[in-house]
Amino acid sequence: MEQIGDQALRCLKAIAAGNSRVLTPCLPEVLHHLEILGLIVSEPQRRLPLEMSRLLYRLTPAGERVLRQHVPGI
Repeated sequence: MEQIGDQALRCLKAIAAGNSRVLTPCLPEVLHHLEILGLIVSEPQRRLPLEMSRLLYRLTPAGERVLRQHVPGI
């Protein structure tokens, strides 16, 4: 597994805490990178027209492992 940066780690923490809609630490390129690594998945939150759709992010088991490695006690 490649190393992830501080920004990606902050994003993982926010998603794990249930703050995936508050994407302050989660820039689109960070979210995309985490998805490519298989650490998060996105799902439509509601069935709305494409222009209004929102994604909900959650950690994958691999994302949970990475977070536990970097943040003891989680």
